[in-house]
Formats: sequence, C-alpha cells, structure tokens
Amino acid sequence: MPNRSLMNMIHECQPTRSGIKGCKLLQIILLIYVELVAALGVEAQPFMCRQFSANDGLPSSYCFTSLQDSDGYLWVGTYGGVGRFDGATFRNFTVNDGLVNNQALTFCQDKDQNIWIGTFNGISIWKHGRFRNITKAGNTPIERVFGLTKTHDGRIWATCEQGLLVFDNAEATPRLFQLDTQQQPVTHLWGVCQTPSGQLLVSNTYHLFLLDKDRFAEIKYPDGQPIKARCLVRLGNQMLIGTYEQGLLEYKAGTVKPMYSSILPSKLRVFDILTDKRQRLWLATNQGAICIDKGNATILSTKNYLPSDKCLGISKDTEENIWLTSPEGLVQCKERFIDVFTKSDGLLNDEIYSLGKDKNGVIYFGGCNGAFTAYRQGTLFQPFQAFNGTKTSGLPIHFTRFDHKGNLWISCDAEGVYKLSGNQIGKITTTGKFCSSFLEDTLNDAIWMGNREQLFRYQHDQWTSFSPPPAMAVDDILALYQDKQNRLWLGTYGLRIFDGKTWTNLSKKTNTENVFIQSIKTDATGAIWVGTIGKGIRKIQLDEKGAIVSVETITSRQGLQNDSVLDIEFDNEGQLWVGSFGGIMRIDLKRPKEKGQYVSRIFNRTSGMLDNTWQIVSLLKDNAGDIWAGTSTGAMRFSIRDIPTNATSPPVHIVSAQLLQNAHELPTSVQTIPVNGVLPYYQNALNFQFTGISLSDPAGIRYTYKLAGLPEATWSAFSKQNNINFTNLPPNTYTLHVKAINADGVESRQEATFTFTINPPFWKTWWFRVLVALVIASALLAAVQFRIRFLNEKHKTALQISEWKLKALQSQMNPHFIFNSLNSIQNFIITNQPIEGVKYLSKFSKLVRKILENSNYQQMKLERVMETLQMYVELEAMRFNQEFKYQFVIGDDDILYDTLLPPMLFQPFVENAIWHGLMPKKGDKFLLIQIEKQADILLCVIDDNGVGRANGVKKEGHTSRGESITKDTFDAFSQQTGKEATLTIIDKVAPLTGTRVEIRIPL
Repeated sequence: MPNRSLMNMIHECQPTRSGIKGCKLLQIILLIYVELVAALGVEAQPFMCRQFSANDGLPSSYCFTSLQDSDGYLWVGTYGGVGRFDGATFRNFTVNDGLVNNQALTFCQDKDQNIWIGTFNGISIWKHGRFRNITKAGNTPIERVFGLTKTHDGRIWATCEQGLLVFDNAEATPRLFQLDTQQQPVTHLWGVCQTPSGQLLVSNTYHLFLLDKDRFAEIKYPDGQPIKARCLVRLGNQMLIGTYEQGLLEYKAGTVKPMYSSILPSKLRVFDILTDKRQRLWLATNQGAICIDKGNATILSTKNYLPSDKCLGISKDTEENIWLTSPEGLVQCKERFIDVFTKSDGLLNDEIYSLGKDKNGVIYFGGCNGAFTAYRQGTLFQPFQAFNGTKTSGLPIHFTRFDHKGNLWISCDAEGVYKLSGNQIGKITTTGKFCSSFLEDTLNDAIWMGNREQLFRYQHDQWTSFSPPPAMAVDDILALYQDKQNRLWLGTYGLRIFDGKTWTNLSKKTNTENVFIQSIKTDATGAIWVGTIGKGIRKIQLDEKGAIVSVETITSRQGLQNDSVLDIEFDNEGQLWVGSFGGIMRIDLKRPKEKGQYVSRIFNRTSGMLDNTWQIVSLLKDNAGDIWAGTSTGAMRFSIRDIPTNATSPPVHIVSAQLLQNAHELPTSVQTIPVNGVLPYYQNALNFQFTGISLSDPAGIRYTYKLAGLPEATWSAFSKQNNINFTNLPPNTYTLHVKAINADGVESRQEATFTFTINPPFWKTWWFRVLVALVIASALLAAVQFRIRFLNEKHKTALQISEWKLKALQSQMNPHFIFNSLNSIQNFIITNQPIEGVKYLSKFSKLVRKILENSNYQQMKLERVMETLQMYVELEAMRFNQEFKYQFVIGDDDILYDTLLPPMLFQPFVENAIWHGLMPKKGDKFLLIQIEKQADILLCVIDDNGVGRANGVKKEGHTSRGESITKDTFDAFSQQTGKEATLTIIDKVAPLTGTRVEIRIPL
C-alpha cells in the first residue's frame, strides 16, 4: 500500500510561481517511490509468528524462558508462575501449587526427566507430579537462579546471586562455589555451560570465568579488557558467548573472537542463542530476535513480527518451531508457507468470490462493488480500470475466466456477463441475466454458461439456450464440466448430464439428490470429483465408454472437515484441496486410508491463514503449482514447496480419569481414579481426558482409542474428540489405549495407557462362588450321607427281616418234611414191614439230625445241600418200595460246590416230582436231579417222567404247602443276597410225560 505520510507530502506540495517545476518533479519522484513501496509490500515474509499472553492462559505475559520436555510439553517461565503448554491450553503452576517462587527464570531437564526451575528465591524440581524446593546451600540462601545446565556426568549446575551450585542428582544436597583464584568471592552469576573439552564456563554479565579446581579463573580479551558475558551456549563443537553490548563471541582454547560483527547491530545485548534444523543461528537480544542465515541477518522486532523488541529467551521444539520469550508474551515463530492478501496489502476488496488466471499466469481476484485486482510477480494492481460493472450493485462476481484467445469473461450478480478483450469491454447479456458457471469448449469454439433456469451456449456471437425436461428441471447451474465423450456435466440441485440432445439425471445413481453441487473437477486418472453442499464429495469412476463404474462417498466419516463443500482443486502432486464451510484442507490421495479415513492436513489460524467465516471459498492452481484461495476476508496463496511436513510423532498423554456421577446421585466433588485403581462394581461409569501434543498444529491432532477388556475391543475411528465416557462397564480389568495422529498423518510412537479394575459384587466373586459351591457340596454330601445311612439302615432292616423270614420258612419247612416222613413210617407199620420200618427209621433219624444241624444256617454250600437232598430221596425210594429210580448228576466244578444256598431250597420240588408226578404213574418211573454251571449261572434241573401236572391228583381246596414255602424262600434269598433266582416249570409234551423244573441262580 502507498505510504500515507508520503502521500500527504505530495498533496501538501502546492505549486508556486517560483518553484512549480521543482514541486512537480518531487511529486513524480515520490509517486514512483510510493508505487515501488506498494509493489514490495505484498512480497512474502519469511516467518509467521503467533503471540501468547495472559489472555491466552499464561500466568503472566512477562515471559523469561521456555523449554520443551521429553514428554512434549512446552514449559514457560513467567513473572507470575510457570505455564505448561500442550499446544492448545496452558496448565499453570504458582506458589499455591508448591512452586518455590512465581518468578521462573530458567529451566533444565535432568537425566531422570525431572524439570529444574530456577527462580528469584531458590530452585523447584518437578518430579512425579509435585515440586521439591531447594532454598539454601548449607546456611546460604539461594537467590536469583539465572542459569541451569546439565553436564556429561549427569550433574546439574546452577548460577545464582551467591555463586555456583552443583547437584549430583535431584535428591542431593547442593555444594556452593564462590571464590576465584585470588580467593575473592564471585557472585551475581548469570550463565553456565560445559565446553566441548569438558570445562565449565561461567558468566556474571561483566566477567567470564573458567571453573578450574573449584576456583574461578577469569578469561579476558587479549588487551586485558573484561568480557561482558551474558549467556553461554554450546552448539555442537562450537562454544558461543552472548555479551552485554559486545556482540557475539566464539570461545576456543581460552580465547575469544567476535562473530558476525559486520551484520549485527551495535550495542547488542545477547540473552540467548540456538541453531535450528536448517543450521540458522538465532539470537535473543534487546533489539529483537535475530536470524542469521548464510551471512544474512533477519531481525524480528516490533516493526514486523514481535510484540516487544526485547527478546529474553529462545528455544526450539522437536517440530522445529522457534519459541521466543519477551516482556509482552510468548511468541511462536515458524516458516511461512501461506501468503495473505487483504485490502491492507492492496486488494480492492476483501470478499473474493472468484479467481482466474490468464495465459501469462496473472491471478485475477473477482470481488464485488467495483473494479477488481490482479497479482503479477509480487505486485497487486488494478487491470481494466475502466471496468466498474458491479460498482452500482455492490454484488459479487460469480466467475472470472479466460478463454484460450485471452478474453476475460466476468459474470456479475445483477449486471450480467461481460467480455473484456484488450481494452474493449463488451456486455454480452442484459442486466439481470447473470450466469453462475462457465466452461470453454475449445473443440467446438464455444462458451457454455449456466444460470438459475437454463444452460446457454455462446458460439459465433450467437446465444442458444437448452432446457431440460420438466422432470429434470435445473435450479441454479453452479458447476460445469466436459468429459472425454464431450458430454456436459451440470452441477445444480442434483447432478445432470447433457450430450447436446439428451438429458440424463444422475442424482439417484450418485446419491446427490436434493443437494446443490458447487464444484466438478477431474483428477489425473480421469475420475470425476463432485463437491456438494451438505453431502460431502463424490468420486465417480467411468469406463472407456463413459459409463459409471463406481461411486465413492467422502464425508466427515472419511475424514472430510465439513460436508458442505464450496470448491475443490488438485495440485501438481495429485493431492485434493477442499474448501468448505469448515475451512481449507488437503487430502492425501496417495496414502492408504487409516481406519477408513483419508490422511489429510487441515489448515487454520495456526498455519498462518486468515480468520474466516468460510461463507466463500474459491480455489485456483497457478502456473507455479501453488494453490490460491479466495475467501470472505481476503485471498491466500499456499506455497506447495514450502508446506512443512511434521514427521515428529506426537506424544499423547491421558491427563485425567474421573468417575461419572449417576443421574440419581447428588452432586459431589470430582473423584479422580489413580492408575491401577480398583473400583467397586457400582462405580462403573468413567470419563477419560487425553491430549496429543503438536505445538505446530494442535488443531490437526486427532485421536483413536480402544478399551482392552471389552469384548471385541477395536481401535476407534480417528476423531478430534479428546475425551471419552464409558458407562455400565461390567466387572473386569481394563486398559485404555490412546494414540494421537498429527495433521500430516504421523501417529504416536508410544501409546498412552491407563489400567483400572472394576471389582464384581461379592455374589459374583470367585471366593463367594467357591463358598457357595462348598456350601452346596457340603449340603449335597450331607444329603448323600444321610441317604446312604438311611438306605443302609433300611437295607440292614430288610436283611434282618429276610433272615427272620428265611428262618421262619425253614422252621415251617422242617416240620413239613418231618410230617411227610412220619407218614412214611406209619405206612410201614400199617403194611406190616418192621424191618423196612427200622431201616427207614434209622435213615430218617440221620436225616432229621442233618436237618437240625442245617437249621442253624441261613445258607450252606451246595455240597451239603445235595447230601441232605440225596438222603431224602433215598428215604422216599425206600418208602415206595423202590418203585422209582433216581439219579444225581453234579458238575465237577469247585465254584459249584462252594456256592452258598438255602438248605431246603430244592427239596419241595423233588418232593412234588415224587409224590405228584411219579407215584400216580403206572410203569417206569425215573427222577433226574442235575446241577451244572452255565456261564455265570448255577442251573438246577429236576426232571421226572411222571404223569405231569395236568394229570396229577389234586385234592379240592388243597394247596401244596412246600411249594408256597419255596416261593417265599426264593424271595427271601433274593433280598438277602441280591441275586435274582428264577424258576421255570416245563410241562412235557406227548409222547413225553412228566415235568421239568429249572432253577437258575446267578453265581
């Protein structure tokens, strides 16, 4: 912009009769100068600075020093306390938080990552989240700690009002050095640094010392003058000294020499020194910050960048930002890659609705309310000064386009369309017939334009209008594009295609129904990109014939900053630039998606952009490949080659973990959860806050997290949200994992983690379940034992009953047998057979004796049972005068002979066979008694060839007492032994006669 004071001089220089020629000559010279100043005024500045003060959260705007720690935080020492900056907010520490003094002068981080803070009244050490303060060295108070440094051996050295302090570690007691080689005290020390050779240099503003054998030895100029050393800094193998009005010095082997004295201002007080990544030397001085690069010095002061000329400290972070501290605040300084143009820089209007460029690369800015501005080689100027098409209406210019012949086409909101050829201005349409979009068809030498109702073609100075059918009516054609098939794509309220004859509605197929389309562009692969207002971007792939192959939707879910897209553009690297209601961003199309989102870079105020309401964004790529943006508050140029790439992995920290209160609970104080904390089951709603540190672009930080311990825990999509709530968490041990990603897509190298446990209710704990299981098991065991005792008692009782029953049966069976035997003796007496009677009686007595012996046993071996049975059969044969024959067949098996059986088990069946089977028969009579072992069964066969049961003589109303007793004996035997004996009676079929009894007893 022209210098106003010079302009005032021009207007105040009124011609006089005596000096009119001189005055006119002065006017000409001043005007030339003013134009040169205006031209130079729009040149890009090399740095971009951002100021932070108490209004931004610092404890005080008066800043002394700064330091970035190993966790990524930037510590700022101020007059009112210490601020710790994460790129977005400050966390402040004062004496109320344990700081020894609010005036923080210097910082240092030791090998254990503790932060040392030098103050006006001692040293504070930040360790494990709290301060440890040191105010004395022995009995000597520590005051005004201006310098802190760490030496190779890990010790910390500090300069203070009383001398030089050394600490072996953060817990050690300091030692104090105060005397020089002449045994004189050395006080008011300022700087301290270890030289490349391992020696220690110390300064106190007016002298420079070398610590030698615990004594200070002064170093002077060759002429004996003292060196007014202020700051001491080692840069690699180089030792630099900032002096008090003696410039910059280099120390080597006990001598000093001046540096850059020809380019540095005089009376320079150097407070701090560093070098950046590009090996530029930075000085913090009383005349601003000075950057020395390849022998040239750039001074940053109140004239261009800084809020104060006094720069007290300088530091850098891992992202290569330079941080300056001054009495007026903290200043972040970084390379500028965005050039800003506003009315103050020479634009005629800040509202830039459209951008255009001619074949020479001149950029044209279409604004409103009068003539427009152009930019050429660093100069803003007004082309076509006679043009004032929008001056009366004050309405915007919708497009500013050049055709291949060099004609400039301009569409004004209310005035219509103009064509500017050289110095000729032609109005193409009538007032009110403005157009919103423009497209040149070079193949057919035609210009296509669209307005709110129709599509127009301007060819050979003739207008032709084209209207779609009513079903595809257009509502403001905002974008035009011509594909390889020479079809026109129209962005209106939906998406249309017109091939010169036929209209096609692609809105439904591309999901652009009921939405305005603001921009249509193509990339290097031929894909068509469509920007919509409200539905994001559509990427449309076509085949060789122009048919749609695929449609990809890109919205905020896929990483878009805002779904209302105003314009899109591709740079020479194939990256997609998007201007939306959310601002301006660049999407990296070459990198693969991360968790379904494109890797992108969002530009904002910290990037050096204009503050903007983003109601207007138009994008243009110039001949150099840079991207221009027209906005509602001015224009910007993005220098593609200068856009920094932040390859630094952003540190991420979980800064708080707190319980969430349930809605039914009364408000209480916030309860913080410690790491590895254990919570009861009902405290299962938690809030976590985390921060990722990017000091260059904190707004570009996004986060992803997962809560290990949840079923199917997966990483979330990247989001700017830096807090998360978890509610109704079931009992378990959980670990929250958090990662951050910066604006350039670089993820955190190390995750932030936080582990906690939610205990189950006591009725779900293992010990309670074990206790319940033990109780149940004990109850079951008691029930089983009770049941066993009950069954044992029952079984015992049953056995006793069986024994009693068996004895009773035997007692009944023995008299029965005796009764039958006495009948036989009686029969001998009646038939007058005394000798046979005597023999019978002798055998009978032996049998009775045997029966009486057997009656004492419930069971006996088979051998004895059969012996008794055989004696009985012999008696019966004698009784019936040997009318029947008999045979005993017993298998030769020890198991058979040892089998235990009731004594009288078989006797009733043998008796029945003799009495009821054989005796009534005429002719041969035979009885077979056979015992054998079949597998695990004892088989007893009693076979006779008598008359059989059907022909037997039965007395009316008589039941065989022996047979009924035998059945009862079988039942008692089964209960007692647990062996189920079976009885089978077989009636033989003619021509055979008789009965066969089979008794089977399990062995």
